[in-house]
Amino acid sequence: MIYIITGAPGAGKGTISKIVESDLGLIHVSTGDILRAQIQKGDQLGQEIKALIDAGKFVSDEMIEKIVDNRLVKEDIKSSGAMLDGYPRNIPQSNDLVKNVEIEGLIEVFLEDEVIIKRLSDRRVCPNCGETFHLVSKKPKQENVCDVCSHALIHREDDKPEVIKERLETYHEHTAPIINFFKEKGISYLQLRGDLDLNTQREFIVNQVKNL
Repeated sequence: MIYIITGAPGAGKGTISKIVESDLGLIHVSTGDILRAQIQKGDQLGQEIKALIDAGKFVSDEMIEKIVDNRLVKEDIKSSGAMLDGYPRNIPQSNDLVKNVEIEGLIEVFLEDEVIIKRLSDRRVCPNCGETFHLVSKKPKQENVCDVCSHALIHREDDKPEVIKERLETYHEHTAPIINFFKEKGISYLQLRGDLDLNTQREFIVNQVKNL
């Protein structure tokens, strides 16, 4: 079973994906996490990816398609299924995906742009374990220190307002059209707001995804 979760950057896809992973047993496949792991290696490829992400741009279709295709053939995905987060990002990637796997459903996490800009401007991330915090709604117990691994938190370059606006423009131009692409192919579709409380999100996802 392969599901797709989509939505603008900062809408809350990661939170929803964690619910799906823990409650439904689907593996969360985040292309963003995979790319950031490559960046941490510090090699030439990682530096090229970092420059693109810091500017709010996407890496090439060819690179992302290879990453995802290689991940989806692993045994854990074959046995448990997956929730794709961050892929596909455009129509060409969507075409490539449907040629290789059967898609069970598409979930769109929605938030208005102005809400996203505020949310991401206040987000802090642990570069070591990937845990996410928020200066208003999810403060770390110790200022600028990760609750999970005690590593110093960072404000990602692509979470700064000027870059967020660029990312949102890119999303609306290239990624949002995939929603109609999958609808037209008869893929089951769900939409929910990304600012609902966690329990409401969990109840909605667990009940609705099972019916896709």
